[in-house]
Amino acid sequence: MTSYKDEKTNTWYCQFWYKDWTGKNRHKVKRGFKLKRDAEQWEQAFKNENNICPDITMDELFIQYENHLYNLETLGTYRKSTVLFKLDAIKYYIRPYFTGVIANKITTKDVNDWVVKLKTKTNKRKNTATLASATVNSRRTVLKQIFEFAMTNYNFKNNPVEKAEKAKYYSSDDRAKYWTLEQYNAFYNALNNEQYRIIFNLMFYSGMRIGEALALTPSSFLPYNISVEHNFRRMKYKGEIINHIGPPKNKPSERGIKIPHFLYNQITDYISRIYDIKEDDRIINYAYATIYNKMMSTIQKVGLPRISPHILRHSYANILRDCTNDIAVVSKQLGHSNPKTTLAIYTHMLPQKDDNAVEELEKRIIKSSNFEDVDFLNSN
Repeated sequence: MTSYKDEKTNTWYCQFWYKDWTGKNRHKVKRGFKLKRDAEQWEQAFKNENNICPDITMDELFIQYENHLYNLETLGTYRKSTVLFKLDAIKYYIRPYFTGVIANKITTKDVNDWVVKLKTKTNKRKNTATLASATVNSRRTVLKQIFEFAMTNYNFKNNPVEKAEKAKYYSSDDRAKYWTLEQYNAFYNALNNEQYRIIFNLMFYSGMRIGEALALTPSSFLPYNISVEHNFRRMKYKGEIINHIGPPKNKPSERGIKIPHFLYNQITDYISRIYDIKEDDRIINYAYATIYNKMMSTIQKVGLPRISPHILRHSYANILRDCTNDIAVVSKQLGHSNPKTTLAIYTHMLPQKDDNAVEELEKRIIKSSNFEDVDFLNSN
């Protein structure tokens, strides 16, 4: 907005250039407003009435869209975790490329160039890895939503992201799709910290998402079962670093997970040795970045195929599927929400199949080199 104060009259006025219906540049001035916001509202109303797209910068558009996200959270339309994700996408993936640019001047070509830059960007934490296609496309979606907001609120004529390219869902990098039991054993044996061992075991042997595992408390555990009811995330929100504990990703993610006996025993023994822990205290006090960095350094030390913490969940799914050949069991354990398969199968599942699958998994673990038979003999 282009509002100014008239010091002589102690009032506000707005002045701006716009194109009329013939395409000619016109200069508009309106004086006599008591408040700055009155001048800005008049200017916006004039532009809306005359279908004028304002020359606002992307920086200003980001501010307005971020305020819009906070409003949607207040109204209950978005969860806080959704707002945090979109704010993160703007801060780290969108704003650095479009800062200072006039928003309505951005073209589809500009967006395509940005998508290419993201896909070929070197990830500093991973040294040589480029961003995954899913990461690029999810950030592209946020940019598309920003321009949809601009079309609704600022009379933008089109959305340049609409026809922009997407990153293809394949990669030629060296990231592994999953680890075998033997590879995970080598990784686990290189860890010398109990909290790290537990958090990685939770992901590899139960298929939990890392945020779900970080939200666990003593009250989450029953014999050989974990109740997944929360998700933990540490992020910057409204200028402050917050530890946000909210609901899991979706409704099916609120679930009970059956776990091997040795894992339950390992966790409960660990909890019993935490001084003065309360039933609702988190048992793991690390943040994602700390766990990620530990995983990367250990992978490099051992010389294993590089994966992210989330791929431990994929590894579990692959092993469990191989154990049971029942996609319904795997879906339930992971908390998937595919409406065409997972949700439809849930109502036809037999509870015993969960037990059989986990028991078969435990037999395979015994055969691996990570645990001694005594760990399992004492688990009943």
